[in-house]
Amino acid sequence: MEILINGPIAQIHQDGNGHFKDATGIALINAPPDVVFDTFIDFKHFVDFMPQVVEVDIKKKTAQYVDVEFEIEVPGPNYEYVMRHTMDREKGTMLAQWRDGDIEGAWSGYQVVKIEGAPNRCMINYTGKTELPSIIQSLEDDHQA
Repeated sequence: MEILINGPIAQIHQDGNGHFKDATGIALINAPPDVVFDTFIDFKHFVDFMPQVVEVDIKKKTAQYVDVEFEIEVPGPNYEYVMRHTMDREKGTMLAQWRDGDIEGAWSGYQVVKIEGAPNRCMINYTGKTELPSIIQSLEDDHQA
């Protein structure tokens, strides 16, 4: 945990062709775990702290999950897609899985981890995978050339 004192750590994985495959991030947060978890599930406010998120719309909400439509800013036309979020407050976890729209097959997982003896601090773990649509893939290929 000492390594996180200087800031978040992100690891980006590539496939055999050098293209984005998935990412993992870990960070310390100076806030109580419940506050951080509440922020994760306050989808309407993602536009306030997620830089590429342009618009959020709750499509369906049940006791088991929330379907959320996102519009994110990317080069070219913006992406619009729906992710199904399944939350477990007790475990501090949220799993988001692609349901419809762009970035087919995407998923991400979040976990808020309590730090023993530090009630106003927690750690967050994030892992996500996205198959980049062809227009973004071609931009990435041009950048690597």
